[in-house]
Amino acid sequence: MRISRKVQTGEQPTIEEKENSTRQIVLVMDDIVKYNRVTELGDIVNYHSKLMSYYGFNIKTGEWNTSFFPVTQNDSQLEGIQLDIERYNTAVRDYNKYAEYLAKELCINIFDETKKGHAIVFRPPPSQILTSA
Repeated sequence: MRISRKVQTGEQPTIEEKENSTRQIVLVMDDIVKYNRVTELGDIVNYHSKLMSYYGFNIKTGEWNTSFFPVTQNDSQLEGIQLDIERYNTAVRDYNKYAEYLAKELCINIFDETKKGHAIVFRPPPSQILTSA
């Protein structure tokens, strides 16, 4: 895997965009299997995140807005919601564990980087990127 650091901004950044630019750590995967696994786990987290947002959970802050939480008619509906929450937590845990494993391979402290506000971006191997002719 290769590491590159870059700053993502607009095409012609304004002063405000320069201040709010996001630093990204781009991990270019050499192994397509590892890349596929991390994207699969990310897709599962995204799917469950949308459902959690519907229930009133703010993914960014980790806070609940109880006014959005559905009122259940019976216990089976409540059990379904609880199962959705468990699936979300499991998906996030699995993604984090795998991302931490990949970061350890590259000697990157993923938690320190995210605390600094750096986004970790996984990219496929260059041989797997299709270019249009």
